[in-house]
Amino acid sequence: MGVAADLLGFLESELEAEVEDTGWKRGHGRKLAEPVLIRLESLELELSTDGSEVLIRRIGGSTDEFEDLCDLIVSQRLRE
Repeated sequence: MGVAADLLGFLESELEAEVEDTGWKRGHGRKLAEPVLIRLESLELELSTDGSEVLIRRIGGSTDEFEDLCDLIVSQRLRE
């Protein structure tokens, strides 16, 4: 859950995204197995993890903006 929580924190603090709080901010709650809703400008996303992989799915907004966000996330190299 570490990198998923780091990513949610990055999206919320650095990009001013609106991130659903399921307990991840306090280091407990569900393990993000159920999708967490994220709103960032015109994008609407879901983030989930099974503990070994993090999945970000676009549920609304521009494909190009989503791909730009993915490129930005990869460039951050969070907790390698």
